[in-house]
Amino acid sequence: MDEEKMMNLLLSEKKELAVLMNRIESENVIEPDSWKVVNEIGDEAFESLSLLSKQAKMDRIGRLAQRVDQAIEDLKKGRFGICNRCEGSISEDRLMAHPHSQFCLECQKIIDEQS
Repeated sequence: MDEEKMMNLLLSEKKELAVLMNRIESENVIEPDSWKVVNEIGDEAFESLSLLSKQAKMDRIGRLAQRVDQAIEDLKKGRFGICNRCEGSISEDRLMAHPHSQFCLECQKIIDEQS
């Protein structure tokens, strides 16, 4: 596995996540404290859903950014591509598709089934 190529993939992914996070943070969502009198319950529900959706997106991107940071650290320490569950190797194909992968495909399937 070409470590320089993987580092470039991870850094590129980290940059893309930062851009996406900034875009989501700048979305115009009316915060609950600043709501004006709402004539219809549907308007309030829509704003509430919009706020939750924004927060959910930001949480998901934040978790993904943490995984990318961990993958960068693992690469620096020589642990990149090692499954966090079984300590086996994560396939190069999987890492090329998802360089932040923490688990081999077999362990990921088990984890997904348990969720």
